[in-house]
Amino acid sequence: MKQFLITVAGVLVGGFLLLLIPIVFLAIIGSAVSAITSNTTQPEQNTVLVYDLETKVVDYQAVSPMAQINIALSGKTTNSITLSNLINTLQDAADDDNISCLWLCGTTSGASYSTMKEVLPYLNKFKEKGKRIYYFGNNLDQSALYLASAADSLFIVPTGTLMVYGLSSTHSYYKNALDKFGIDMQIIRHGKYKSAVEPYMSDHMSDAAREQTQKYLDAIWADVRNTIATNRNIEPNSIDQYANKLNFAQLQTALDAHLIDRCIYKDEFLAILREQIGIEPDEDIKTVGVAHYNSSTNLQEEFSDNKIAIIYAQGEILDGTSSGISDEIYGDDLSRTIRQARIDDDVKAIVLRVNSPGGSALASDVIWREVKLTSQTKPIVVSMGQYAASGGYYISCAANYIFAEPTTITGSIGIFGMIPCMKKAANNIGLTFDIVNTNEQGEPTLVEPLSEGWTDMFQKTVEAGYQTFITRCADGRNTTTDHIDSIGQGRVWAGADAINLGLVDQLGSLNDAVLYAAELADINDDYEITELPLADDSFTALVKQLGMNTRASIGRCILGKSYDMVETIERISDKPTINARMEYNIELH
Repeated sequence: MKQFLITVAGVLVGGFLLLLIPIVFLAIIGSAVSAITSNTTQPEQNTVLVYDLETKVVDYQAVSPMAQINIALSGKTTNSITLSNLINTLQDAADDDNISCLWLCGTTSGASYSTMKEVLPYLNKFKEKGKRIYYFGNNLDQSALYLASAADSLFIVPTGTLMVYGLSSTHSYYKNALDKFGIDMQIIRHGKYKSAVEPYMSDHMSDAAREQTQKYLDAIWADVRNTIATNRNIEPNSIDQYANKLNFAQLQTALDAHLIDRCIYKDEFLAILREQIGIEPDEDIKTVGVAHYNSSTNLQEEFSDNKIAIIYAQGEILDGTSSGISDEIYGDDLSRTIRQARIDDDVKAIVLRVNSPGGSALASDVIWREVKLTSQTKPIVVSMGQYAASGGYYISCAANYIFAEPTTITGSIGIFGMIPCMKKAANNIGLTFDIVNTNEQGEPTLVEPLSEGWTDMFQKTVEAGYQTFITRCADGRNTTTDHIDSIGQGRVWAGADAINLGLVDQLGSLNDAVLYAAELADINDDYEITELPLADDSFTALVKQLGMNTRASIGRCILGKSYDMVETIERISDKPTINARMEYNIELH
């Protein structure tokens, strides 16, 4: 008996230790992640702030402990920052006596044009403080030039290139590939411009899609070209002339066009920096990156009982609740966040930052309801980022006021559904099917084409969804459904055009939206900002991420961007859904 009790005790102790070890391991890793994520540097005197334009700038950044651990193990530094952190850094650095100047570098931009539009004013404010901004790099493309043009001096290595070529939008088409696999995509849609489904039903762009694409590209390029021209004090048409020539091999053409100031090597640039900050020719230059800057101004932070909540809606809109760290919008999660802010007496106003191409029509409607209820009780203002289209516009339209950037892609008011039929694919490998139903129509399956009854039902659902969509927009924008329908039909618009159509109220930044929300709430300067949703602590985030399925990561490693098509087909194969989403994979180069 004694030996039995000893054995049982040993098993219990061993089991306890087995449970305890991973918990202790996770706690240690969690502490390490916290240390990594808080890795900032307080600058010394005569420090140069460095902003690598290739740094990815996002609206909201979920805690990703595994990514942080990988960074730590590789010895590399993080290459992403939130827009709010970047703006705060530029503001603090402008007032920081230890920061002498700003050095911009990098070949291309890690931020969208709409995001860069929000950063530009803070570069100008940095210069207004009497501090110089320099750009120096080996090569420069037009996306980085959009910000770099704000520099007081723009230098490139003599053998480098300045590439300006206008904008292009690349669209991928999957129909021929699907045909080879024997997959028939059954499409139900409303709106002649609703081109999200075109990749699955055609091998080329329709005339309607080409028309709208040309329209919004021209509007965005006009802003890009005019912004660069204004910053460089040149005529906009000279940028078009430079772009049309494609003579990038000789930097003299860029010099002649006044797009850059000088061609110099790095040692020559560093000599200019040393002279600027007043140090000896052989003295090391102290630098700090924007992602690691910690202000040394030691300003006393003021707190207020009045809060303005900035709620981030970033990514595709999906049904339900997220099971882990996600770069997508889940209807139940976002609606809960808005609801909690609405009932919080300390939150006097809400700014909903929308950066989404849309997604599930159901989830969009769930979120819309919370926006609508909020607009009736306290101010809610929308700030549109790179995208606020289709479902992204759906969740925006009930707000009290809408801001967008000229380069924002919005509209795309339309509904569609896609149901794949795998019958041919299955038959090609020898699989056949028989189906027994209790009722006349039966359940739709992936191995038989939709029956006439099911096709009719889905079409009626799409039509009803579209009517609901344009009604929501008409009510929110105080106009008629006929007007919304005339500019809807799935058509995509640039923010510069959307304002003239009544889809947005004003062109402006996230900060403009915050200031207007404060005005509507009548709290003037007596408020503080709170950002939602709140990020998980490092330990909780780590547990969530370790529990997530790694299949998508493996799939992307193997298939690259093609995995997006596989993921889309798998998602719509799970169950028929009605979507309010803009066209897939718009890439502006």
